[in-house]
Formats: sequence, C-alpha cells, structure tokens
Amino acid sequence: TSSGDAIMNSRAVAAGVVSKWLSDGGFVERLLDPVAADRAFVTEMVYGVVKGRRTLEWIAARCSRRQPDPATLPFLMIGLCQTWFMSNVEEYAAVNETVTAAKAVLGDARGGFVNAVLRRALREKALIERELVAASLGVRESHPDLLVDRWVSAKGLRQATRLCRWNNERPRTVIRINLLRTDMGSFRSELEQHDMAVVQHPFAPERCIVLPPGVRVEDVPGYAEGLFCV
Repeated sequence: TSSGDAIMNSRAVAAGVVSKWLSDGGFVERLLDPVAADRAFVTEMVYGVVKGRRTLEWIAARCSRRQPDPATLPFLMIGLCQTWFMSNVEEYAAVNETVTAAKAVLGDARGGFVNAVLRRALREKALIERELVAASLGVRESHPDLLVDRWVSAKGLRQATRLCRWNNERPRTVIRINLLRTDMGSFRSELEQHDMAVVQHPFAPERCIVLPPGVRVEDVPGYAEGLFCV
C-alpha cells in the first residue's frame, strides 16, 4: 500500500471511530484500541474532533445548506479538525485526502458534498474565524453552555475563557520510571532503540518522561516488567 493510500485509510479509520462515538457515546480510548496503523495520526484526529465537536459542528452548519447525514458528518468533522486544529497537516492535502476517503466509503455523491463543504470552509476561513470571535463562548471554545454558564458565574468571563482553553489543551501522558529497577539513562536508551521520542518532564527530569502522542502505555518497553508507572 502506498503512503498516500495509508493516509487516506487513516482518515477513513478516524471517521469510523468518530461515527461510533457520535452514535453510541462510548469511551474514545476503547474505540481506538483496535487501531494499529498510523495510530498517532488517527488518535490526534479523533481527539481533536472530540474536544472541538461543538465548534466543528458550528462550522459545518455554517458552510452547508443542508444537514449532513450521520455517515457524512464524521468525515466533515475529521476534515475540519485537520484544517482548524492540526497545524502539522497541509490544508489542501487534508481536504483532498479526506474527500478521497469519503468517496471510497460513502460514494461519489456524499463525497462530493464533503468536498464542497470543506473547500468552502477553507476558502472562507478568515471570515469564519472572525465570526467565531463573535460567537458564544460555548461555541467558540467547544464547551457545553451549562458548564460555561457556571464557570462565568463563579469566576467571571475572562477566567472562564482561560479555563475553557486550558481544558482543551492536548492531555499528556507522563510515566515515572522505577528507580529501584532501572535509571533514566538506561530507560531512555531503551525507548530510543524502539524509535520513541523521549521528552523528560521539566518538573522531574531524572525520573519522569512525557510520552509522544498516540503511544499506548502497553507498548512502552518495560511495561510488563514494571519498570515504570503512569
């Protein structure tokens, strides 16, 4: 399979996970368990949709003349997530590959609808961003109105806005190595041999490591041997 096909398939997989989450409301982490290929990329897209759901649905509605059906909406959200929240993905590549995936799964007609909405969103991005600034805090920061209203009442608008933005930051998984069984030098070397990027936590660099996005704790060398804890 070519790298382009792999990327296209990753977007289809991500849309499938989002579709299950939207319909069943299951735990995203469990829905991601079967994903093996391109796991980090799929995970980033899925969690981006989960965190940005309300904003993404608002943008999709803003750029569409009709309500997308349940099978089409996940592809729209995956595509918009890449163009709005993932700076590491080229915008036009995100649209092209997402549309290709949508056509492969949904057919040309609904894939064409995804294409039209995503391209309009991209074409009018600057205008949409200005409109979002004027939208409600719940829409702008993708939080439920009930929660936002409570935070504004308790902390004021400025602090509530900061709290929403902090709450939307990408969560990090930090592991603490067992210094009774290994040391940072040996453990770091083992991870690097498995092509895992190692970032030592600034708070405790001698014993804590921040895992790269998308890496499962169970896949980290030393998990079964108890060389670290989360």
